[in-house]
Amino acid sequence: MKEKELRDKILKKIKEIFNESGFLEVIRVVEDPAIEDKKVGVGFFRPDFGIKVRLTSGKIIDILFEIKTNAQPRFVRTAALNMKDICSALRDSYCVLGAPYLSEASMKICREYGIGYLDLAGNSLLNFKNVFIKTEGKPNPYASTRPLKNLFSPKSTRVLRVLLGNPSKEWYVKDMAEEAKVSLGKASNVKQRLLDYEYAEEVPGQRKKKIRLTDPEKLLNDWTVSYSYDDNELFNYYSLDDPRAIEQKIASFSLNTGVSYALTLTSADAHLTHFLRGAARSFVYIEKPLEPAAAYLGLKEVDSGENITLMVPYDEGVFYEVQEVDSLHLVSDIQLYLDLKGYKQRGKDAAQFLLDRRIKKEWQT
Repeated sequence: MKEKELRDKILKKIKEIFNESGFLEVIRVVEDPAIEDKKVGVGFFRPDFGIKVRLTSGKIIDILFEIKTNAQPRFVRTAALNMKDICSALRDSYCVLGAPYLSEASMKICREYGIGYLDLAGNSLLNFKNVFIKTEGKPNPYASTRPLKNLFSPKSTRVLRVLLGNPSKEWYVKDMAEEAKVSLGKASNVKQRLLDYEYAEEVPGQRKKKIRLTDPEKLLNDWTVSYSYDDNELFNYYSLDDPRAIEQKIASFSLNTGVSYALTLTSADAHLTHFLRGAARSFVYIEKPLEPAAAYLGLKEVDSGENITLMVPYDEGVFYEVQEVDSLHLVSDIQLYLDLKGYKQRGKDAAQFLLDRRIKKEWQT
């Protein structure tokens, strides 16, 4: 949406709010507050338009609007900081940020800086003098998940695995790319997305600026919205052997052939947190081709009644930081958390238990 179109829509919406309030009278719209009142051009903030409003007391307030076609948290924070400075300097003025849609993170930033907001979905906050108008929970009518899809694409998530493995560590893009086994361009793009959505911050480095996560738990949970273990290729089998015996045979097969594998879901849980007790089914990530492994294990492919599922990873990042427990290879805690969140049999509870008992403790060390 072009800025002028957005400006006109925001202007129409704010007029409706004021007129419907019954106690706010719109006197007139000021097309260029910076020209009409030289004092408004303070610092880096130049209002896109203003509205003079009369309260029931007769007092006139100048509502100054900043329009943002891109309301990602990083840009909202910059705008809110500039708006706060001018509204604190001018008497009887109140600043409002307008956008196509504001996420909860962006609205929270506005509240932190004492700035009002309004989006085209109808989410709003106007809090000045004796006026308090707030509407929230309206869905995004201009939803586009492309930026986050890019962030949570298979190769991009290799970078996320590196960062989430040690959230307090500071990374140069080059080092991050090498560790994640992605191109420098891919790592740089992921870095920019993380900064735009305030998942991360830049910190000084000896050569260039480094990057460090600011909210690893939010990043991890947002990732789970875009991920399901069904994104992998699943092949169901039946074996007469006990699931634990099958897993030991898979370890032997891997040792003899060099094929990578890692237990996940109930199989990994049985060796880590023991939350999903009594689960009589194995889940194993393993590299293609599956036929040699299935033959070695004596597995029969079935449509129902399976007790082992071999999973071909959607990306090699699944094997990042595989851990060895009880002489078996298990996926990382991060990968296990992702898989458990989409597992129907108490998976969400098991994921939360894993987060509280292992992942957060590791992050704090």
